[in-house]
Amino acid sequence: MSGLFAREGFVVDQRTPCDCMRGAIATYLGVAYELTPDISGRHDADTFWSDWAEWLATCGLMMATFACAPGHLDRWIAIVGRTAQGPTHAVVMANTELLHDPAPPADRMVAVAREDILTAMVIGPLGDPTWTQRISEAMSADLAAGAQRTWCLERLMDAPWNVDLLRMRGQHDEADAMNRRLRRVVHRWPAAAIACDGQCGAAI
Repeated sequence: MSGLFAREGFVVDQRTPCDCMRGAIATYLGVAYELTPDISGRHDADTFWSDWAEWLATCGLMMATFACAPGHLDRWIAIVGRTAQGPTHAVVMANTELLHDPAPPADRMVAVAREDILTAMVIGPLGDPTWTQRISEAMSADLAAGAQRTWCLERLMDAPWNVDLLRMRGQHDEADAMNRRLRRVVHRWPAAAIACDGQCGAAI
């Protein structure tokens, strides 16, 4: 998966306050901003994730979310918690370092720490879903070996697949609390399937 899409030195900035994901995905795929869809966390909040999943599918791609940070990959997207520009924000990572924050220069993060990340996201070919399992297996091996490049995330973004991941981790109180929060918000979530043993990921 390393370097499958991204072009060296090619980065794309967001152009409106709530389209950081557009800049992050354009950077990840190595395509111009104009070639990505106008999907915004502001005007598409209820269908945000399913809209991105549907667009990626038209490109023959799928995204997978992980509850561990895949620091062995030279490209992945981190969904981070922040308060200045909104509750969540998307940035592009290279291994365990911040590669590009698509926010306006004055608002950009200069580094991303483990505690900042709510979800890790990777994009790969739709026709070969086994790549998610390979990423999960690599992260599981890193965790078992105590490697510092894979971070098991302490906080998780509110999402149905993360409720399942918390339950598989044995964190039932946290899962119940997340489920209650989700019931108060109406979203059209894409279908999700757990992609590993519960340590790491879900494919969308």
